[in-house]
Amino acid sequence: MNMTLHRMIVPSSGCPASCQYCFGPHQKDKTMNKQVLERTASWLGEEKASTLEITFHGGEPLTAGVKFFRNAFDVLQNQNPEKNIRFNLQSNLWLLNDALIDLFAEHRVSMGTSLDGPEHINDAQRGKGYFRRTMLGIEKARRKGLAVGCIVTFTRQSAEQWEEILEFFIREGLNISIHPAQPMLNGAGHVTPEWVLPPQRYGELLVQVLPYYLKNINRIRIETLDAIARSIARGKGGICTFGDCLGGYLTVGPDGSVYPCQRFMGNPHYRMGTIWQSQEQIQQSPVWQAFLQRQKAIQERCGDCPFVDICRGGCPYNVLAQNPQGFSSEIRDPYCPAYQQIFTEITEQATREAFSAENLQAVVDSPTPHLLQKGTLLHLMSGRPHPTEAMTHARQTLAVVALGASQSVEEAHQRLSMAGVIGNPERARKALESLHQRLTSPENSRNNLYLHITFECPLRCNHCYARGGRHSPAFPAEKAIELAQQASRAGFRHFVITGGEPLVHPEIFPLLEHLEGLQQDLSPMRIVLRTSLVSPLSDEPMRLLANAPHEVVVSLDGDPQTHNARRGENAYQRTVENLQRLLSMHGKAEVSLAAVLPLSQARGAEGEHVRELAKRLGIRRVRIRPLLPLGRASHTYPDLPVEAVWFSMTAEERLAYGFTPASSCGLGQNLYIEPDGNVYPCYALNSPSLRLGNVLEVNGIEKILSSSFFQSLSHHTVDTRQTCKECAYRYLCGGACRAWDRRTFQSPEELNSSPMNCASLKNRAETLLITALRIAEVPPERWELAGLPFPHHLPESS
Repeated sequence: MNMTLHRMIVPSSGCPASCQYCFGPHQKDKTMNKQVLERTASWLGEEKASTLEITFHGGEPLTAGVKFFRNAFDVLQNQNPEKNIRFNLQSNLWLLNDALIDLFAEHRVSMGTSLDGPEHINDAQRGKGYFRRTMLGIEKARRKGLAVGCIVTFTRQSAEQWEEILEFFIREGLNISIHPAQPMLNGAGHVTPEWVLPPQRYGELLVQVLPYYLKNINRIRIETLDAIARSIARGKGGICTFGDCLGGYLTVGPDGSVYPCQRFMGNPHYRMGTIWQSQEQIQQSPVWQAFLQRQKAIQERCGDCPFVDICRGGCPYNVLAQNPQGFSSEIRDPYCPAYQQIFTEITEQATREAFSAENLQAVVDSPTPHLLQKGTLLHLMSGRPHPTEAMTHARQTLAVVALGASQSVEEAHQRLSMAGVIGNPERARKALESLHQRLTSPENSRNNLYLHITFECPLRCNHCYARGGRHSPAFPAEKAIELAQQASRAGFRHFVITGGEPLVHPEIFPLLEHLEGLQQDLSPMRIVLRTSLVSPLSDEPMRLLANAPHEVVVSLDGDPQTHNARRGENAYQRTVENLQRLLSMHGKAEVSLAAVLPLSQARGAEGEHVRELAKRLGIRRVRIRPLLPLGRASHTYPDLPVEAVWFSMTAEERLAYGFTPASSCGLGQNLYIEPDGNVYPCYALNSPSLRLGNVLEVNGIEKILSSSFFQSLSHHTVDTRQTCKECAYRYLCGGACRAWDRRTFQSPEELNSSPMNCASLKNRAETLLITALRIAEVPPERWELAGLPFPHHLPESS
């Protein structure tokens, strides 16, 4: 089932802080032991969901220590290899240390904390010394590249200081969620009436903050208002407060007890059962049934409210905290008036934006008409990347241009300061040092191992870089299994099985069956299979295809006419029919689409057809890559962009969705293996002079990876290529793909030779720079006065 469930794990009930309105009951410090952790992992494995969002909460979760978290990540992932698991942490960060930060970075943990504003406001509410200890934790995380979001609790007192509080978070570059201080359940916690923010005042606060937020949308993200805006656009709640939350946020305590969510943790009146019971038994508990009856009754109680489908009666905890008699006396959240205030305000303002002349013209001009085009609030409602993300990527783009134009990090820092880009000098210096280190140090990570198990193929596509269909040996299945195990040990992120057409390999399905059984042993490496999916498959092979790899990438090059012109008559229909059958299996493998298109088609109807088909079928990921002059397409001239992955996007879209600077095309991070066992750096560099060896002759990849030839590849960067190393824009293009040069490299030394005419790449880089300056609100004149490059001609739209 393709769905996401949120689960909370409380590894420790203790906490060194004593916040005035903590909802946690006073408990002795209990820490989850190994037995409870392992049972929690297997209990979560019973969940019928493809993705689990696991949040470590508290108490204070970091009191459990680094050993607990290291074990927890391993146990949770190893016992649920078929699930996509995303980890979050909510902590005061007082106990954060380098070992924990490195571990959280390795597992991509999203971190959150609680902070109520500047020191004098925060410590009045959370205790003296809280601010400095939490800010120290935030800075430690930032130094290692980890962002931290903040929950801001507004009390009756601090609500009057809302503007000062928001200015603090803008100044510190921290994104926030807004919570009101509320009464506590059954007298738990410390809260007293003078701290509680009444519903009417909370609603007024949200309405006051909204225009300020929209005015400063590039400088801060307020997730509470974002989520409400998206909920209104969808007509359905998008956060736990709004929606039928029962079963969506179950929390496991240190002793294995299960609660409706973390706010009930430790309260025996709301214990649903334990992890030693089945999911069905939990659902039969009196607490679950009481919540279920309340959920069913909401439609009748709130049916006359225009926002009932968005709010669904609000938070059950809030109901119980203010009604000692429980759901028998009231089922509606006491903060209902506040919700109605902000729902109404956003709806009315969004309506004004939707019917503005600017938005209506944008709707008419758009190739994919929808109403949410132009307007700050409409942007939030559309689900597009938040403006703060574009601002972050714009500033990063300006930073790498400054680094490319300077002789040192200090010089780049001075120039950026003169240009008005830098806010916090010390933080900016550390960020520049980290960015410079990443761009100038050889990359030792391993990315993709591409195994072309055959070049045989039923199609003769006119753009195939491998010239699929030519006779070739079949790579032995038993050697492929050994190769996958070696790739996992070597730290490759992906083991990509491709061709030709891998599904015509005589042993492909026994191979996949074997790899399916090895998924846990190969973790965290992912098995990816790339296919045209054009050949007929019976049910059992299709079931295996839906479960053995972690991902199946299906090639689909545009609309039916374009696809069939490349791949043959009826190829589109056969692929789409098989794709629908594959998806109907509801297997563990993620299914994605890949299209190879020139720029005009990628941005045109052909690319839009692929994206719309994916949306209709519920496919989350679509990759559109440029057409390269390789194989049967060697006669074409490529539209090579700054980043091949994002080449179909405009500069503004690339900055919104996440432009990543690069100093290399990835040499030294990948391996390309042909059916005869010969190994090359990549499919664009497969001349005899660049052959790294043969995995069948040396029995694996270890000797190849340890060879001086392979290890030298990562040193070929834009800082070593002739011409590139003198270009200030070099980190915006990374030198691009060497296939663009249309020549055969005769020796490794030639990898550093100057690229051919790169005017189009420079044009795209200049467009990216101009767009970044506009988003960051840096005047071009000030940029040039700082000694930084600016194009004296306006680049063509890119």
